[in-house]
Amino acid sequence: MSENKTKGQLLMEMIESQYFPYPIAVFTRDGVLNRANQRFLDETNRSVKDVVEGKINMHDRLTTD
Repeated sequence: MSENKTKGQLLMEMIESQYFPYPIAVFTRDGVLNRANQRFLDETNRSVKDVVEGKINMHDRLTTD
């Protein structure tokens, strides 16, 4: 395994780590969910597909509730 990992790769390893039993989500500046760990997906009843397709936006949630 290469020791020259990008910051993004290191962040993903940390987020997906079994040592973080808490829901973790990373959003882009415009509010779209960019990355999430399995715990977050389980707790919110979302799928990886929702994340990949950019269907989750926290700004929508703030303005529609």
